[in-house]
Amino acid sequence: MSNSVLLTKYHTLENKRQQLFADLAKKTIEELKYKQTPNMWSILQATHHVMNAEKLAVEYMGKKIKGINTSPKTGLKTNIRFFLLQISLKSSLKFKAPKFLPDPPLNETLENIMSQWNISRNALREILENFPQEHENKEVFKNLVAGKLNIHQALGWMDDHFSHHLLQIERISASYKYNKK
Repeated sequence: MSNSVLLTKYHTLENKRQQLFADLAKKTIEELKYKQTPNMWSILQATHHVMNAEKLAVEYMGKKIKGINTSPKTGLKTNIRFFLLQISLKSSLKFKAPKFLPDPPLNETLENIMSQWNISRNALREILENFPQEHENKEVFKNLVAGKLNIHQALGWMDDHFSHHLLQIERISASYKYNKK
């Protein structure tokens, strides 16, 4: 039995991703690789980071779901930590990527990022289509800041993380246009 609430959240994520790809497809390779400073990411690097973070999250959830019957439930402390995570991602604060995530490659192509992300998104859709509703409040994802989250919170993190980096992509694009005048 599929879970319509989870799939609605999935479709929201997917629509945002498709819109991003449509917008990025209109940019030149020079714009996609432009870096405001040598130490900052390009649009392609920021996009790769979001894809890779989501890919690792989906892989983790896929493993955790196999033992979901023994997973603990999330509670008030988790809700508070998740709320604080959401506030931080929606703020203008900048964060360092977790150490375990490799630096996004400098010469990645948009096509390769899209291809990898398609695979990850298909895996996420499969997880959500088959996710048992009675386990929606169980821990299935571990976030470095908020700790262990349930499936709804994991999807919320994906959405907030995407939006956080979308603002970064928009800033890079605006800087490129300003500096090319």
